[in-house]
Amino acid sequence: MKNNTKFCPHCGTENKKDAAFCANCGQSMTINQPENKEAETKEKRPVNKKRIGIIGAVIAIFIIIGGVFAYINAQPKSILNAVKVNFSGYNSQGTVELLGDYQKKEIEIIGAKVGLPSSEVKKAEDSNIFSFFNSTTNNSTKWQKFAKYFEDTRINISHSQNLSNGQKVTLKITTTLKDNPIKEETKTYTVKNLKKATT
Repeated sequence: MKNNTKFCPHCGTENKKDAAFCANCGQSMTINQPENKEAETKEKRPVNKKRIGIIGAVIAIFIIIGGVFAYINAQPKSILNAVKVNFSGYNSQGTVELLGDYQKKEIEIIGAKVGLPSSEVKKAEDSNIFSFFNSTTNNSTKWQKFAKYFEDTRINISHSQNLSNGQKVTLKITTTLKDNPIKEETKTYTVKNLKKATT
């Protein structure tokens, strides 16, 4: 007899085995629908967590890349490759001259640091920079900062006269301001191509 009956999952009343609804409370004799909904909800949650995790990872990557770029951009820049050293004269009486576009490179780097428009940087490159500083039109805060960094950058060479072939000379680019955008560097050159002295 008991094999031909089943109990209502809601009120516990005994009903016929094939009954679709409880004779006592009228509720459905099956509870599969709520269970299925719960299972569906549980299945969906991990998918949402995955998406949130992926989005979070992408945002984190962009933040890291931005941070690295900002850090690299904030580092002092080199002008050493733009400096050309030229030795001339006679052996034991030779001289050295600094050539190249290192001053233009310096103007570009400092101009970018202080936020000058490229048109103003170009004007500075194409004129005598020191007379350009003294121009009454260039008294803005940006140009004052520009002049401060430019004048703080020193390019010196250890020996400039009475040079001999094979002698070593050292070029130094130095600054005193901590936030100067020009990188401090040192490079050693060997004196060469000086003419042989004749009597």
